[in-house]
Amino acid sequence: MSVAVADNALITTTEFAAVFGSISDESDKYQTLINQASSRIELFTHRSLKSTAYATATALILDGTGTDTIIIPHHPVTAISKLYIDSSRAFGADTEILASRYRLRSLEGIIVLYDTYFPELVGCVKLECTAGYVSTSPEWQVLQSACMELVRWMSGRYGATGGIGMRAQSNAEGGSTTWETDIPANIRSMLQEFVEVEL
Repeated sequence: MSVAVADNALITTTEFAAVFGSISDESDKYQTLINQASSRIELFTHRSLKSTAYATATALILDGTGTDTIIIPHHPVTAISKLYIDSSRAFGADTEILASRYRLRSLEGIIVLYDTYFPELVGCVKLECTAGYVSTSPEWQVLQSACMELVRWMSGRYGATGGIGMRAQSNAEGGSTTWETDIPANIRSMLQEFVEVEL
């Protein structure tokens, strides 16, 4: 049975093979690693990254801020379908906020209301939108590069040398060897600009 592609997978096995060579005899292994690496990257950055449509059943339910501004946890936001503010959390048609009553700062994922505010209540905002990086954005290319390198590094951990990789080794005059036990520094550096600061 083939390993399923995770919804949040940042690369495909075909894209990985285009860079590192044929993996046809180990496609399940590499799909598993791609799924794991993509989730590790999301956990490291504290956010979802791949463009995703949050529709009726999967709409984002957010807490009100008591101000005219709210930060969407997934960004950039490429489109807003519907925005509701409802203290009773029923989110009927009469609680929908028209697009003319707010401004979207797409890259930061910030909505600013013109003539009202978000009540400071739990779960009183419902948002249907499309958010995350699309395949044509420069940021997506960086995320894919980070994922490819992480998959490559993770695959080495299952090789003959064991579960960790050598980071540095000094000379015989008293130097020491250090081992890479976490996401390698070059990958962390690529991902740093995507890390969401938790408030």
